[in-house]
Amino acid sequence: ASPIVVDGTVFVGGPLLYALDADVDGSSNGSRVMLGTLNHHSNWRHAGQSIDISPQLTEQLLDGVSGIPLQLMGGTALLTGTLAVGVGVKKWRHKQSSNEMPKQSIQNEIPESVPSPPQYKLEYKNITKKGTVGAGGNADVYGATTETADGTLTFALKEPRLNGTISSDRVDRLLSEAETWANLDDHDHIVSIIDYGSDPLPWIAMEYMDGGHLGARANEFGTEQSLWIALAVTRGVHHAHRRGIAHLDLKPENILFRSVNNKWDVPKIADWGLSKHLLEHSHSREGLSPHYAAPEQFDEQVGPTDERTDIYQLGAVLYGLFTGQPPFKGSTASVMQNILTSKPKPPTRLNESLPSELDDIILKAMKKERADRYESIIYFRDALDTLTDKHSLR
Repeated sequence: ASPIVVDGTVFVGGPLLYALDADVDGSSNGSRVMLGTLNHHSNWRHAGQSIDISPQLTEQLLDGVSGIPLQLMGGTALLTGTLAVGVGVKKWRHKQSSNEMPKQSIQNEIPESVPSPPQYKLEYKNITKKGTVGAGGNADVYGATTETADGTLTFALKEPRLNGTISSDRVDRLLSEAETWANLDDHDHIVSIIDYGSDPLPWIAMEYMDGGHLGARANEFGTEQSLWIALAVTRGVHHAHRRGIAHLDLKPENILFRSVNNKWDVPKIADWGLSKHLLEHSHSREGLSPHYAAPEQFDEQVGPTDERTDIYQLGAVLYGLFTGQPPFKGSTASVMQNILTSKPKPPTRLNESLPSELDDIILKAMKKERADRYESIIYFRDALDTLTDKHSLR
């Protein structure tokens, strides 16, 4: 039988029917259903166990299944299930060779699901503010609680910093951020919005991230976990770009973590206050973080700020994740000059344990000329995905 694609799953079969999925988490709906997506992942997974697929094993798995061009498989898909058609389900085993990196221990560290808070309609008067947990720009973030039908809810509350009266511009800006953010938060790696309002002042109630931020934890992670974090955050940025939104202020302090019992903490992107619809090319520098800014955010002649600005900023954030320091250090003036004129050191010069391919991936994202960067966040994600597969994080 010829392969048939239904809702992103490829069904192939003869006497048996196999359901295959590309396992491209965060991919666009269009790319998931393309057979070509089966060719860039390095292993299959069946019944929760990751197994390498050799051409010999591929032939063994598909023995007796007619009409299947093996090149469509590429040794690189996800076997999500096996459906018997008229006969018993076919079984097989694969013995891991001695020279393969153990995968199960790494896989066990990745959360099987990502926690997110329920949405409630909150009354500001019923919110109890605790201590300050963050600050930036013209706003502060507090720990907060309120009572709900399900018990006490703990969350983070963002409010404008009060210095006398609040201008209408600041009110509009925070409410615009809340609306943008609420349209993006249906993703595992974007901080969730619980509710927001404008009375008696603009406020945003958001998921409480109890694991700190990347800026305080950059030296904490090994290569495998750093690769997983990098890929997760890139998927979050891709999700925003698909909705037509660029963040424009990606920095370690805006990558927050939520703890998960006995698993790696989950990274999520926060603070969409500088975000812009991609058609609203803006060069606003208010609240900008110079160490992670793109050249076009300092010099309009480089080009507009858009999704490629995020690609540069994400490259700079991941540079710090893997090396423990920003691409350029020093005063704001010297950092701005270096961003416009200098090349950062390759990450492996600062951390020799990193895979060499990471130099090309990150430095391409951080090219000064916008046309030299990845054309789309999809290609940045795919490069990290391929590297992650190569280092057995599946």
